[in-house]
Amino acid sequence: MISIRDYFNRIDGNGDGQIDQNEFRQLAQQLGLNRTEDVIDAVFGAIDADGDGLISRSEFRQWWDRGEMRPDTGAEDAGTMD
Repeated sequence: MISIRDYFNRIDGNGDGQIDQNEFRQLAQQLGLNRTEDVIDAVFGAIDADGDGLISRSEFRQWWDRGEMRPDTGAEDAGTMD
């Protein structure tokens, strides 16, 4: 199993410590989620709590802790994001 931090880092393709909309769309595609871009953008916006157009580690962790749309990744729920 991987840690939640490692899972975040897998999604964060450019390694800048944030998930942008492109990275999020790629994740949705990899997971086989057949959703319109509008739906994917709405989900992204719901996770992006501060509305800056990026999902930070803390926003990702808050979303993860809520258990919303969590993919079956084998990621452990233990550990910190920082």
